[in-house]
Amino acid sequence: VWLFRGHVLRSLGKDGKALEAYLKGLAVAPENAALHNMAGVQLAALGQLADAAESFQTARRHDPQLLHTDINLGLLAQAGGDWTGAAELMRKAGAANPGFYHDEWVGRAERDPFRAFYYETVLGYAGLGYHIGYCEQRASGTVPPSGR
Repeated sequence: VWLFRGHVLRSLGKDGKALEAYLKGLAVAPENAALHNMAGVQLAALGQLADAAESFQTARRHDPQLLHTDINLGLLAQAGGDWTGAAELMRKAGAANPGFYHDEWVGRAERDPFRAFYYETVLGYAGLGYHIGYCEQRASGTVPPSGR
């Protein structure tokens, strides 16, 4: 119930309230990896990156098959400028589930108000292939810091 409530609040842009819901869920089910992952997503949305990383790592310990934790940790590494580390984490997730490389371009052209219901990654995630390519280019020094 708390996971679903958090998803609803997240979809409404109420990041702080969504985090509260996920944390209430963790008070009831402290070993729930999905709740730890989503708490990390909301902590990242609120700019609390170190706490977000801890939540993602805790989720990974509770469920080694929850591959979104690697993607989310990769996104945090990317945000911190660790291009090589970010690409490695994302390639790890892609190797475990090649379905993450599937890209739905049609959906990008349309507004999707339900995105927060089914995305288990930090908002702004553009797809595994995009992020790996971007990080590899940045690591090689072929992309200027402005991203152009």
